[in-house]
Amino acid sequence: MPHVQATFQFLYPPLGPGAVYVVEDSQTSFMSATGGHPDGRDTIVSLTRAIALSMHKREGHVVAPDRPDVAALVAALGEITQAINFHRNLIVFERGDNGYPSNMAFTLEESRFQRIFAAIAREPETSPAPRALLSRIDMAIWGHDPQLAADLALKAAAANPGDAEVLTELVRMMAWAGRAEEAAAIGRRLRQAT
Repeated sequence: MPHVQATFQFLYPPLGPGAVYVVEDSQTSFMSATGGHPDGRDTIVSLTRAIALSMHKREGHVVAPDRPDVAALVAALGEITQAINFHRNLIVFERGDNGYPSNMAFTLEESRFQRIFAAIAREPETSPAPRALLSRIDMAIWGHDPQLAADLALKAAAANPGDAEVLTELVRMMAWAGRAEEAAAIGRRLRQAT
């Protein structure tokens, strides 16, 4: 088990953004014959879990408070990891920037969110499903722009007058955004649709 972690710690950090690092045969993390443990402790599985959690430090996660010896390493790996995918007996790490602001603190003025918001706005051109508009409303709420969220919600309600699922979600979103008037208007549409 130690060589799997040592190899990962040596090879993964220098990889460039967009690179993928795959750990195969991760089931050995649970086998005592290979140095593993039934709960995966002190293996690539437990290290991966710690990295996954450290990716969320901007949301309040405290990185390895009980293990100061590994906290800096885990925090550094969390900063350069864009995604981790667990598959049975396989762990896939995606290198990339994890330094964007927390959803709990972002504003729509932040350039990365502007790019995402614009890309989502173009989605209906290729896929008319209402999910892209719901995502934009969600971003507007998190971005502290309830007026934009309300405008988009009313637009979505008008475009989906018979879709009870979408209308229900819009009512919930408007309530969350503190937009009672829009929630009531969409609620009336929902009652007509059901």
